[in-house]
Amino acid sequence: MRIYVDTIVDQLRSQGIRAEAVVVFREPAERIVEAARDEQCDLIAMSAHARNVVRWAFLGSVADR
Repeated sequence: MRIYVDTIVDQLRSQGIRAEAVVVFREPAERIVEAARDEQCDLIAMSAHARNVVRWAFLGSVADR
């Protein structure tokens, strides 16, 4: 996964876009919001996987939060 993210960051940087890959631990939704505030982000791009539709229907996803 890290190689994929690094590839995307490299592509963005080659287009003159400031980008950084960050790995964090703890509750994902809370940490994403915290990082966005700390870094004064203009945009956060996320993808989601529909791995378990039943679980998602009841619990939602990090992207939803």
